[in-house]
Amino acid sequence: MEMDTLKLTVYHLQEKYKLTPREKEVLILLAKTGLDNKQIGHELCISEKTVKNHFGNMFSKMNIKSTRQLFSLIINQ
Repeated sequence: MEMDTLKLTVYHLQEKYKLTPREKEVLILLAKTGLDNKQIGHELCISEKTVKNHFGNMFSKMNIKSTRQLFSLIINQ
């Protein structure tokens, strides 16, 4: 997925599910790079636990249970 398309897709997800700006950053890094939680935390200067909390909040808002479902939402957006 091209970066412009990815950003537009994440923007739509942010609007639809009321994601915070930081959740959006975490989502972009995951979708763009496939980094794990520890690496995402390093890139954003936050702890791995904080990244996990962001994913938990996103999953709850989106009513999903896995990263696989998250990628499905991104692809089908």
